[in-house]
Amino acid sequence: MWALGYTVVYDTCSSSLGIYLSRNMYLSCWPISEEKASSADINSTAAAPRQNLTRLLRLANTIVPINRVPHEVLVMVFKHVTASDENNFAYRFGRLHVIEAYDQAFAVVAISQVCHHWRETTLEAPTLWTRIDSRYSPKLLEFFMARSQKAPISLRLDATEANLAALLNTTVPVDRSVRRLDLVIDRTPRKDKVASLATRWVAPTLECLTINSCDYAYLSAAVPLVMLDGQRYSMLKALALRCVGHWLPSNTFPSLTHLHLTLFTNTQTSALLAVLTNAPHLEFLVVGEQHYPREIGPYGSGPVVLSRLRYLTLYAYTYGRAMNLLQHLSLPEHCFVRLSGVSFISEDDQVDLGPLRHATKLDIASIGEDVLVVADSPTCGFWIQAECTLAKDSNWNTWLHGLPTMITLSTVTSLHINIHRTHTFWPSVLRHFSALVELKAIVGEQDLGRMCPLDTLCTVLLEEPLLSPLLCDLCMQVVAWDDSCDKLSSKLVDMAMYRARMGRRLNRFLIQTNRPELSQPHDIFGERSTELIANVDYFELVDSGPELCSFRMRDVWHVDGAERYWQLNWAQEYILPAE
Repeated sequence: MWALGYTVVYDTCSSSLGIYLSRNMYLSCWPISEEKASSADINSTAAAPRQNLTRLLRLANTIVPINRVPHEVLVMVFKHVTASDENNFAYRFGRLHVIEAYDQAFAVVAISQVCHHWRETTLEAPTLWTRIDSRYSPKLLEFFMARSQKAPISLRLDATEANLAALLNTTVPVDRSVRRLDLVIDRTPRKDKVASLATRWVAPTLECLTINSCDYAYLSAAVPLVMLDGQRYSMLKALALRCVGHWLPSNTFPSLTHLHLTLFTNTQTSALLAVLTNAPHLEFLVVGEQHYPREIGPYGSGPVVLSRLRYLTLYAYTYGRAMNLLQHLSLPEHCFVRLSGVSFISEDDQVDLGPLRHATKLDIASIGEDVLVVADSPTCGFWIQAECTLAKDSNWNTWLHGLPTMITLSTVTSLHINIHRTHTFWPSVLRHFSALVELKAIVGEQDLGRMCPLDTLCTVLLEEPLLSPLLCDLCMQVVAWDDSCDKLSSKLVDMAMYRARMGRRLNRFLIQTNRPELSQPHDIFGERSTELIANVDYFELVDSGPELCSFRMRDVWHVDGAERYWQLNWAQEYILPAE
C-alpha cells in the first residue's frame, strides 16, 4: 500500500507495525518547529498519520482469524450472541416474565463497534436489528428502524391501555412490516380493546401477537367470547394472552399453529372449546391457571378435532377440569400431552385417564403428596405431575392401584420407579409388565411396622411363575442401606439365581448404596458374592457419585417447534424423589 510517499510491504508482525507507525508519524511531524507551529498546521500535519493509522488497523483486522470466517458464518455467530434465533424466541412467561430476546438484542450495538469489518458485517445483516424495544430512547429506536431496513421487525411495547394508541402511532412507521408484536400492559386490560387496537396498526403482516399483563386477579365469573377487529387475523400463526381481562377471542384463526392462554379466570370448558374450534390447525397448545372445580356443560355436539396437534400442555389446573377438557378433544395418535402442577381437590377427581396406547417407557414416582407419571414412546406421550390435597395423611396408593386401567402396561419395555415405605400398590401393579426389559428403581428406607421397600422388590421378582420374563437389565439405587438390607442381600442372590435357572439370566445388574465403605460385592453379599457374579453376565457395585436412578426428562419431550415463539417457563427436568 502507499502511505506518506513510501512504498510499504505490510508485515503481519505486530512489532513491525509499531516500528512503521513510529517512524512515519515522526517523519510527518518533525518539520514543524515549536515556535512557528499553529493549531491549523498541527491538525493538518496530524491528519495524514491518523488516516494511515486507520487504514493500517483495518488491514490488520482483515487478517485476524475471526475475520477470515465466511460472512454467512460470522452472521450466524452474531445471531447466537444476540439470541436472535427465530426458531427459539427467548420469551419466558411467568409472574416475572423474562424477554431475553429483546434484552440481548442490544448486544448488536456493541458488536458493530468492535471494528470496521464487524460493523460492515452487521450493516449487511438487517435481521440482526429487527428486534426493537420501545424502552429505547427515540434516537436509538430510529437507529434500529433504519438499520433493520425493510426486514419484518419484532417489536416490544410497554404501555398502558390508555397510551397504547399514541405509542403505536409514534413507534411503528406506517410503511413497516411488523412480524411480531409483544405487548406488556401495565395492569389488566378492562376489555378486548388492547388486542383490537394493536392489530389495527400492524395487520395484515402480523405473525405473532403476545399480550401480557403483569397484573393478575382470579375472577370467578364466566368468560365471554368477543369478536376482535374484523378479519385481521388471517395471517396470525401464534397468539398468547396472559391476564388480558375478562374475555376470549371468537375470531377464526385459519393459520394459527401456536396458542398460549394464561387465564386466571373461571374459563368454562365450553368457552375454551369454542376458541379451539376456530383454530383447526393448532400444533402447540398451552393453557394454564385454572384452579376452579369441574364445571357442568353444555359442551356442544361432539369433540373438537385437533388433527395436527403435536403438544398439549395444561398447567396449574384442577385434575377434574383438565380431564373434562381432554375428554372433549379428539387428538391425533402422535401427540404429547403434559399436565403440570395439577391439583386434586375432591375424591371425585380420581377418575381414569383412559388407556394410553403404545407407550414403551414409563416413569412413576410418588413421594408424600406428589406424584409423577410419564408414559411415552418416540412419537407420543402422557405426563402428569400432580399434588394430592385431599387430606393431611393422603397419598397416591388408591390412585396408583388403578394404573393398569389408565395405561396399557403390557407394551412397556423400560420402567423407572421409586419404592417408598408407604407404597402398597407395587405388588399388584408390577405383575402387569409382561414385556419389561429394563427396570430402574430407587429403593427407599425402611419404616418400623411396614414392609421394607427392598423386600417388596425382591418378593415380586421371586414370584412364581416368573414375572417380566424378558427382564435383562436391573438397576437399583438403595438410598439407605441398613441392617434390614443386609438381611435381604441373600434374597437378591436368590433372585439372580432363580432367573438364571429359568433361562432368564440378567445381562446387567447394578446396585448403588448410600455407604461408600461398601465398595466390593463381598461387603454386601459376603460369601454369596461368588454365586451372584456367576449367575449374571455383568455385576457392578456403583460408587456413591452421581445418583444411579435419578428421574430426568427424556429428549422425546423436546418437540421441534414448541418454543418457536415462547419458551416454557417450568423446569424441563424432573429429579425425584427428595424425601
